[in-house]
Amino acid sequence: MLPVVPVSDFLFYHTHAVTIANGEGYVTNGQPTAFWPVGQSAFLGLLYRIFGADPLVGRLSGVVLGGVEAFAAHRVAFALTRSRRAANLALLLYVLHPAWILRTAILASENTLIPLLLVGALAQWHQGTTRASRTGSLLLSGLAYGAAVLIKPQFLFVPVVLALAGRPDPRPWRKRWARGLALLAFIAVIAAPWSIRNSLHFGRFVGLSTNGGVTLFAGNNRQATGTSTLTPEYEAIALHTPQWNEVERDEHARTAALKWIAHNPGPWLFLAPFKMWHMFARDEETLYHMTRGLPDMSPSVSRAYFTLHYTNWAGWLAFLACFLLAALLTLWRIRNQRPSADPVGLAVFACTCGFYLIFHGQPRYHAPLEAWMAPYVAWLLLEWMGPDTATLSSTPPAPTAAT
Repeated sequence: MLPVVPVSDFLFYHTHAVTIANGEGYVTNGQPTAFWPVGQSAFLGLLYRIFGADPLVGRLSGVVLGGVEAFAAHRVAFALTRSRRAANLALLLYVLHPAWILRTAILASENTLIPLLLVGALAQWHQGTTRASRTGSLLLSGLAYGAAVLIKPQFLFVPVVLALAGRPDPRPWRKRWARGLALLAFIAVIAAPWSIRNSLHFGRFVGLSTNGGVTLFAGNNRQATGTSTLTPEYEAIALHTPQWNEVERDEHARTAALKWIAHNPGPWLFLAPFKMWHMFARDEETLYHMTRGLPDMSPSVSRAYFTLHYTNWAGWLAFLACFLLAALLTLWRIRNQRPSADPVGLAVFACTCGFYLIFHGQPRYHAPLEAWMAPYVAWLLLEWMGPDTATLSSTPPAPTAAT
C-alpha cells in the first residue's frame, strides 16, 4: 500500500502495459517493439484494460499470484523431499523472506514468472489416474510454461530438465521424454504468434525478443565486471544508432560480444566468479527499487529501511550457505547410495547459473531459484535436528510385530 512509483525495468513494464490496455499495442514511441519479451507487459495490460491503468492493480495481482506461488512452492518442496515437515519448513523459510514479500511493490516480472514455472513443474509431474486428467495436466503445464517463456525465454530449459530427470517423476523415461516433447511443441505453438508478429514487422526472423545480443554484450566486453556494464562502445551500438532497427542493433551487439569472447577467452573465464558474485552475494534489489520509487523517506522510514536491508541480507547469506551445504550433502549421499533429497532441483539451479555465466549476474536473477533452494535448506535443517525428523519416503513405514 506504499505509494511506490515504478522505476527502471518495472517502469517499462508499466508504460508498455498502458499502451496495450489503450489498444495501441506493444510500442515504444509509437513504433512496435520486441526489445523485451511481451509477457509481463501483456499480463499487466490485460489487468489495466479491465480494472484501470493503476500500478496498484499490478501490485495486488502480485499478492494474489503470491498465494499461488506459496502453494506451488510447498508442493514442489514435498516432491523434492518426500517429507511433509521439510515442505512445511521450506514454505516458512520462503514466505518469510523480506525480499519475496516486498517484490509485489515494484511490479517485478518474477511475480508472474515464478508461480507459472512452479505450476508448470507440478502439472508436468502429475501422473493422473485417467486419460482426461493426464491430458488436462499436460495442457496446464504447457500453458504455464508457454506464458513463462513469453516473460523470460531462458527458462525454457525447465521442462527439458524435468523431462530428463528420473525422480520425482517415476514414469519410464520414454513416457517422460514423450511428455517433454509434447510440452515443447505446445510451448512453441503458444510462442509462435508473437514470433510471427516480430518477424513480419522487422522483415526477418525474430524470436521472442531483440535484446539477447545487447544483454550478452553488456556482460562481455573489455570493461565488464560481471554485471551489466554500459561501456561507450555498448552505448554507441545499443543506444545511439538511429539508422539501425532493434534487430540490427541486437545483431551488432551480439557480434561484438562474441568477437570479444573469442579474442579474450582468459578474461571471459575470469569473469565467471564475478558473475556469480553479482548474482548471489547480495539480495537488495527489491528493497532498492522499492525505495527508489518512494517520493520521500522520513527519518523513521529510512531507519526501518536500513534495518530491514541488513536483516534481509544476513538472512539471505545464511540461507545461501545452508543451501550450498545441503547441495553437497545431497550429491554425496546420492554417490554413496544413501537416502537424500531429490537432485532435480539442483539441476534447475545449475542450469540457471550456467545461463547467467554466459551473460551476466544481477541480484534479481536468483529470485526464481529460491523456491528450488528452500527444500534443500529445510531438509538440511531437519537432518541436523536428528535423522528421524525428516522422512524422505512417501510410503508408510512397514508394520512391526507389535502392530
